[in-house]
Amino acid sequence: MSDTQKEPNRTRPCKAFPISNPPRGCYTSIPWEQLDEHHARKIHGQTLVKLASRGGLSVREIYLNIHKMEYRDFGSINLQEAIQLVKSLNEKSI
Repeated sequence: MSDTQKEPNRTRPCKAFPISNPPRGCYTSIPWEQLDEHHARKIHGQTLVKLASRGGLSVREIYLNIHKMEYRDFGSINLQEAIQLVKSLNEKSI
């Protein structure tokens, strides 16, 4: 088990992962634990901590991460579906 898994609060700056340029009416963050670190590294070549420090992921990038899709599929993601996913992830964590 890595240090990140053992002590997530030490390596993650906050519990909420930021959404980059959230659409109007959309949440501005999602629960960090909803995202897949391995998939983020595969798609973006960066850790979630690094991505968060750079402003986070867009709602479509979050959709890619949650559904384990390739970046080439980015354009096929419906914005409203991505926004709905973000909403459901936030409401699930309440």
